[in-house]
Amino acid sequence: MLSHPLIGQEKIKQQLQLQLNSSQVPHAQLFTGNLGRGGLALALDFAFQLLGVSETKSPEQQADLHFVFPVVKGEKSKNLVSDDVLPTWFSFLQQNIYGSYSDWFETLEVGNKQGIINVHEIQSLHHKMGLKSFSGGNKVCIIWGMDKMNTEASNKFLKLLEEPPEKTFFLMIAEDVNLLLPTITSRCQITALPPIETNALEGYFTSQNATIAQEWIEKSGGDFAALLKLLVDRNIIDYEKMLIDWLRMAFRAAKDKAVVIDLMDWVNQISRLGRDEQQQLLQFALQFFRDAMILNYDLKNLVRFESRNNFDLEKIAPFIHNGNYAALIEACEKSMFYIYRNANPKIVFTDLALNMSRLIHKKAV
Repeated sequence: MLSHPLIGQEKIKQQLQLQLNSSQVPHAQLFTGNLGRGGLALALDFAFQLLGVSETKSPEQQADLHFVFPVVKGEKSKNLVSDDVLPTWFSFLQQNIYGSYSDWFETLEVGNKQGIINVHEIQSLHHKMGLKSFSGGNKVCIIWGMDKMNTEASNKFLKLLEEPPEKTFFLMIAEDVNLLLPTITSRCQITALPPIETNALEGYFTSQNATIAQEWIEKSGGDFAALLKLLVDRNIIDYEKMLIDWLRMAFRAAKDKAVVIDLMDWVNQISRLGRDEQQQLLQFALQFFRDAMILNYDLKNLVRFESRNNFDLEKIAPFIHNGNYAALIEACEKSMFYIYRNANPKIVFTDLALNMSRLIHKKAV
């Protein structure tokens, strides 16, 4: 199952359904526009219908469904093609089907290198499309990143579009249609993806029991990937503020016992969060302490922390050292484990808050 299936785009879904009902499906369709508007999710949904299989099935289970996407060749893999990294691709589909090209290349862990669809890919595709389908019915090829196909590959792919094998359908996705050869676009039915409908985005998040501010949906411009990023950024702002408040109270607790009351208010606030959010807060704290520790060794280039609340990590770094670092990490990890096992969050975070007040004042060894 996909973590984020097709959301919205009702008009286009209706148009595609009419094609199916009238048996007039073009052999080459091109979906264009921001990738976060759902071109890949739309193509996959339609591919399942063309193959006559349930959308609850996994893409990797479909022998007559093929994928082409940009890959990054290396010194030892100059003829790399999509099939060589299919397990990684299927994982990407499961978790980030609305993701960008940059998200995909980051998943491949190729640094700043940019991927392309090369001629070796299209040669392989010619061979696969020439074979009979396993089911005896249709074959579908989803090409994600048509605007990443180089000229040599595009010219070779053009031959497939000019003489497509019987019962073969190409569903293509491109962010920038202007980067495609005119001879290719002229042979495709082109559908420009509009922004995802506001009610579809609202409905999706309501079903996930999340309260989404209207302004975030408007800021996303109907781009689901952009909306997810806004939500992540919002959560990080909240987690950072919670952690900073926690640390400040922990520092004051040694001299002012009344701060314990404030700490208990903090515990009550955290206890009202969902368990997933509680674990995310603890995960954020773990990375925060690790980054603070790294600063003590003058390794700023390894620090991942970027404050959203104008907090200077260098101010806390001297208090995270070899005398308490291991204990701080262990305390957070134990709390994550207890929360995962459905322990009472008030008990877990009370213990953690008091522990923090003690550990933060320990001296370096």
